[in-house]
Amino acid sequence: MALELSRLALAFYCAATAAALGCLRRRNGGWGRWSLRLLAAGACLQASAFLASLPAFWAGAGGRWRLPLHTPFGVLTLLSLAVAATFFIVESRRRLGILGAFVLPWAVLFCGAAVLASPAAAAAPPAAGGWWTGFHPVLLAAAYAAFANAFGVGVAWLIQERQLKSRRPDELCYRLPALELLDGLHFRLVAVGCAHMGAGLVLGGLWARKVWTPSLLWDPKILGACATAAGYASFLYLHSSRGWRGRRGVFAAMIAFCVLAATFLGGDLMSRFHGFLLRGP
Repeated sequence: MALELSRLALAFYCAATAAALGCLRRRNGGWGRWSLRLLAAGACLQASAFLASLPAFWAGAGGRWRLPLHTPFGVLTLLSLAVAATFFIVESRRRLGILGAFVLPWAVLFCGAAVLASPAAAAAPPAAGGWWTGFHPVLLAAAYAAFANAFGVGVAWLIQERQLKSRRPDELCYRLPALELLDGLHFRLVAVGCAHMGAGLVLGGLWARKVWTPSLLWDPKILGACATAAGYASFLYLHSSRGWRGRRGVFAAMIAFCVLAATFLGGDLMSRFHGFLLRGP
């Protein structure tokens, strides 16, 4: 059931992305409205898929009231849902339908990867802690979603800047938001991501101190996450205090996002304690 719902969610995400791409070619605002509706339907289906996977997880070795956030299906489903929810909130307030073409591919990517993963129940890690520890991965997923949205907005900023500097800008120049609006949205998304990431790392640190040894502090994934947080925090400081707006700020945030992606994938392979995404529990 969970896998079938995920497949339906993927179809709706693809349709929402296609509608957002339509905004690149046509000025008709109907494409943006349809994209938002399709995205909402896909997010509801994916949330249902996550809930549908709970009974099997609880019936196995997962433990009742714990969430399957250490399994590939659970992690990827949560990430895709978080990306979709973050963009839905931004789009509901801003009505910038065209930005979906730069952001929604992340939701499609994560949801597609979740479909390829098995939603079968898996044993919880040896030191999973109490129910409250589930907030640690949820907060980090929210941070990753905000950073993924910021990356898409940054790509849109670079394209708009190139259009404005061109001697012959095409119609896309008049459909993309102004650079100032994109820069402000980019900054706010990074700020929200940093707040969630900081809270998630603090909660994870308290959890680790309680159940694991000091060697956990040298875990590659934890070191990578701290480096990512430091990179984004540096961006916020430079943007606010040193005038790193525009191209320099966008590139700085993109470098931090690349570190985040390397931590998410490479750190998962090397980590002794967080190696659940690619290697399985």
